[in-house]
Formats: sequence, C-alpha cells, structure tokens
Amino acid sequence: MSIRKQVGAHLDVYRREYGFSGVVLVAKGNRVCFEKGYGYANVQHKVRNRLDTRFRIGSITKQFTAFGILALHEQGKLKLDDRLEKYIPGIPNGRRITLHHMLTHTSGMECFTRSRGFWKAVSSPAAVERVIKRIAALRPHSKPGKEARYINSAYFLLGHIIELVSGCSYEDFLAVHLFGPLGMDDTGMYSGADVIPRMAGGYRVDNGITANDIYIHNSWAFSAGGLYSTALDLYTWSKYLMDSRHPLLKRVKPLAFKKYNRRWGYGMEIWRQHRRTAFGHGGLIGGFESHMLGVRSLGITVIGLGNRRPCAPNGYDLLSIALGEKVPLPKSPKACRLPDEWRTILPGKYTFWTRIDIEGDTVVTTCRHPGLEKPWVERWYPIDKETLCDFATPKRRTVTIDRRKHEVKFGPLEKVSKTKWWPHQGPRS
Repeated sequence: MSIRKQVGAHLDVYRREYGFSGVVLVAKGNRVCFEKGYGYANVQHKVRNRLDTRFRIGSITKQFTAFGILALHEQGKLKLDDRLEKYIPGIPNGRRITLHHMLTHTSGMECFTRSRGFWKAVSSPAAVERVIKRIAALRPHSKPGKEARYINSAYFLLGHIIELVSGCSYEDFLAVHLFGPLGMDDTGMYSGADVIPRMAGGYRVDNGITANDIYIHNSWAFSAGGLYSTALDLYTWSKYLMDSRHPLLKRVKPLAFKKYNRRWGYGMEIWRQHRRTAFGHGGLIGGFESHMLGVRSLGITVIGLGNRRPCAPNGYDLLSIALGEKVPLPKSPKACRLPDEWRTILPGKYTFWTRIDIEGDTVVTTCRHPGLEKPWVERWYPIDKETLCDFATPKRRTVTIDRRKHEVKFGPLEKVSKTKWWPHQGPRS
C-alpha cells in the first residue's frame, strides 16, 4: 500500500472516531506524498482547514529561536559558550549557565510554566521583564550541564537575548534572517489582538463537545512557543533543514543536528527510529497540537497541525509509515470494570484545579481552571488494570499509586487531598 493510502487510512480513523481537525503533510525524497485538511479552522462560521491555514505551532517555535541564536553566532555577535549572566543578570547559576546549556535543555533552570500562579496569569499580557522576574525567583533543579530536562524558561530567555544583541524585536529578527530569505510569508508571531488572515481558532473536546480552549496570551509563550505557521511554510523550513548546500547559515546549521545528550540538539529532538536518525519537535498551546518530524537521509517530512485538542494523530506513527513500516490502524478500546481499589483511592482534589469523582465504572474529572468560563468535565473509562480512555479522543491516562511515597497520580495530575491509607497526612501542596 502506498504512503498516501496508508496515511489517508490512519487519518480517516482519527477523523471518524475522534473528529480530528487540522492539516497533515507527508513528503519523501522531497516529493509530497500526502497533503490534506480536515475539519474547521473556524467552527462557528464553518471555515474549513486548508494547506494555507495558519496555526499556532507552540514549541516548534524553539527551532527558530535556536537558529536565531546560531545566526548571531555566525555574525560574531555572541558565542555559544557565553554565560547567561552576560546578557540577563540575576538568574540563579547565571554565571555558570552557557547559551549552549540553554539550547540543549541542560541549564538546570526550573520551568516557569510550572511555577505557582502561572496558569492564573497566562490569559493576561505580561512584559518580558515580569516573566524574567518569575524565572529568576525559581530554584534551580540541578547544576548546569548535569541533566537534560525540557525547560521553557531557557528558550524564553534566549528570545530576549536575541533582542538585546540584535537591537530589534524577536519577530523582526526572524523575519529578516530566516523567514524572508526562505519565503516563509505565512509565518510570524501570533497576537490575539491582531486580525490574522486564515488564522485557525484553538478548540478542545469537552465531554465530547467542541469548545474554545483556554486562552494563553502570547507574551507568555514568546520565543518558547509564540509563533504561527502553515503546513506549506513548515515544509519549506524542513526542506531547508535537509539541504546541506543551502547558503543560509551553512557554517553553523550542522550544530543544530548534533545530539548533545540523550535527547537534544538545538531546538529539536534527535532520536533513532527504524534504524534511521530522525529529528523534530512537537507543540501544544491553547487548543493547538502540532508535530514537525523528519529524516534527513531520506528527505522525509511529516507535518501535523491540529486545532482541536487532543484529537491529533500520532506523528511518530505517520513517520513510521513514511519509513516503510507497517503500522496497524488505531482501534477503539473496550471498557472494562473499574478496579475496586480505585473507587476509594482516586476520588479527591488534584493539581491543575481538578477534582476526581467516581460514577459507576466511570472516572469523572472536573477542572475549574480560572481561565475557563465553565468547568471542564471529562469522563474516563478503564480499558485495563492501569489505563483509562475517554473514547471521544485518542487520550489515555495511566493511574499510578505509590503507597511508599503516599502518592496517587492520574496521568499528569497529582492528588493533593489526603487518602484513607495515609490518614496521618494532611493535604499535600
């Protein structure tokens, strides 16, 4: 079966079972094998997604931030072993953290998007200085260079360094040195205040119903996740990344593709998939879910841009198809009986403003995030002894119970109210 037919069959399942909304483009040998839009860019007005629809790309932005730093390095305006303190004073360990540490997620800084009060603040604008102050107040999680840990803080600060060194805005610098030379006219910095032609809206699935997702003001995302783009522009970018003869940043571009630790190059992950070296990054922001993955040796590109979370297809499965592997079609799981232990342990308060209740064999999560107009209710059904799904989306949640540490986790959520089997403890914070 051809790549076009296999990818199409996978996406038909996601569209039919989960209501996938977005655009997918797959290329091999620098030839487009599949390109198609699904669902609506604007649900209210029934405007369909097309190849030139613009999506917020979240953390795919980090690739462009990394190449902005590489451009300044090539111009001799900064060095990759420069210390953070040279540009932004006051950050813990700033005299030991290098730009290289920041680019490879080994700075040891804590992530400001996980800081107390962050999600209450993100719907309102914030000056760069305010975010830097929040980052400076966070305690480092490790020494610089010791551990690779994904950190938004470093890439936010790298964007500000681009502005300080270049003397112009982050957006203008990328437009002049990357987007303009490559003809990426549909890529830029998102702004909720501006009318951006062909811009998709960001949605989520709320108890099987499409709703507007939490609004995240772009001043908080900035150079860590603030750009928008199209599938066609990202394909242009991918072809540039694979072209070793392209004159733009030719001397420094190979630095981005070195694997500096177990996982990271500059602004992208580097890994092995089916005996090939692959690269790429994903992005999540305000209802948008994206992937841009590739294999340089075969000229393979997989781009998935979705605007109805969490219903996007698995980009790594699509990459496997492009690599010639047989990937079974996703199947809807069958529900089973809720384990008796969960009935007493799971109910209670969790992180991210969430409460869990049990109704029969169903786990009900209610999120009362301050950025939501009404509570976000999801219903989860057990499909084995440790996993639940919601059937309306491809999402899965794993239940983790650690009696020794007195911890209960529901996917990324951690229980904060006391449980019967540790009555001596009060609420955790």
